[in-house]
Amino acid sequence: HYDVASYESMCQRVQNGSLTNVERCLLLYETYILTQSGHYTPVHLFDLLQLYRQETSSAVWLIIAEVLDGLELITESFVTPDNFARYALTILSNAAAHYPIVGFAPHDENERATHRIVNKLIVRYRHNETVAAALQLYRDAERLDQLDGNIQPALFLAASRHGNKADMTRLVHLHMTTHDAHLRDLAARALSS
Repeated sequence: HYDVASYESMCQRVQNGSLTNVERCLLLYETYILTQSGHYTPVHLFDLLQLYRQETSSAVWLIIAEVLDGLELITESFVTPDNFARYALTILSNAAAHYPIVGFAPHDENERATHRIVNKLIVRYRHNETVAAALQLYRDAERLDQLDGNIQPALFLAASRHGNKADMTRLVHLHMTTHDAHLRDLAARALSS
């Protein structure tokens, strides 16, 4: 549990970029745990997440994704799903511009992983342009198993959450017929979300 001065100092360090990836992960996750336990209000977490809008580390984005999932559950009794999605998109707006689902060429494994995580989040929270692009790629693909593996999770999620009956049927068919365990897992995760 941070005292007020320490917490504000850590937030300032997130903002000015002086914390390591691990320190940024720990601050966010510890604040999430303290929010879950009632030591902090969700407002602390909402405010802290805003400081992560420029994030580029895939490790930190994994924590952001977990925290958004948990925060959505913590606040479901007083924040509507649509309002939460709008809030999440404020966190994701810079990432959506920096890691577009189409036309992005990652330079290294961190960028590739960040691209995958961010696009899955952007689709989940209904970034309209990304969802439309993802559905178009999904529908245009002759074979779903030949889609770029980096964007398959986002495309499958778009089909499951925002697609039509034909999109869902195609995803269920892939899940039932593929012999590729990884692809089956991606389809199952999308279908269960």
